Amino acid sequence: MDDSDGALLEENEATQIFYAKYKPKEKLGAGLSSVVRKCVHKASGQEYAVKIVDKLSDHGSCDIGEVTKNEADILKTLSGHKNISGESRDGVHKVKGTVTEIFE
Repeated sequence: MDDSDGALLEENEATQIFYAKYKPKEKLGAGLSSVVRKCVHKASGQEYAVKIVDKLSDHGSCDIGEVTKNEADILKTLSGHKNISGESRDGVHKVKGTVTEIFE
């Protein structure tokens, strides 16, 4: 996949598992330390959004660990919502729908 529109995952064991199950598509958005891409679950064809956090780059005064923990806490708070499929065994939260739909 062309990487010209934002980061893809650095190659390691966890990302090999991810790429075996999901096909990354276009970039949906980006933040200080991450890129959000549409992805497709290869077995089911279901579309998801995946947030790829860049743990290696310099984020200035941003505490990436704290930001990531806060986001995980938000997802735990939203667990049970119809558009949050839940957390997978590898720690991935599967989200269906848009932010607007999730907070309805």
